[in-house]
Amino acid sequence: MLNAEDFNDDKKDAGELGENGTVTFLYEIVPQGVEDENRESSIDSLKYQRLTESRAANEEYCTVKFRYKEPKEAKSKLVVITHTDSPKSFAEADDNIQLAASLALYGMLLSESKYTKKQSYKEVLDCLDKVDVKDEEVIALQKMVGQTQKLKRR
Repeated sequence: MLNAEDFNDDKKDAGELGENGTVTFLYEIVPQGVEDENRESSIDSLKYQRLTESRAANEEYCTVKFRYKEPKEAKSKLVVITHTDSPKSFAEADDNIQLAASLALYGMLLSESKYTKKQSYKEVLDCLDKVDVKDEEVIALQKMVGQTQKLKRR
């Protein structure tokens, strides 16, 4: 994991992604005014931490920043994307997001992450049931999660 202070340092490398590769990032968004017991106290105050009365329709909801380098380049390029649309509920999310979130929860349960709280393999199966795409891989994943649930009894 890259330290926050190293984000702008082109000498630091956070990973490789091949040409035409894709990656999915999942973020947990903690709304303003909500206590986040997992947030480390050493992290500086962030862009959206001041509490406001209400959010105007065109006000930023979140900002995503990432850096990348072209092959054989020494200097990275910064991409900043801001969003003004409020997020959808999980039920409204597209199949790719629901599948990615299901996989993330499954991995967290397998690694016994302290962040899973009271979630269980049943929640993973419930999420996978809502995914409309039922290809061989999704069906195999459902079977694997079901077997894990039986083995772990969680």
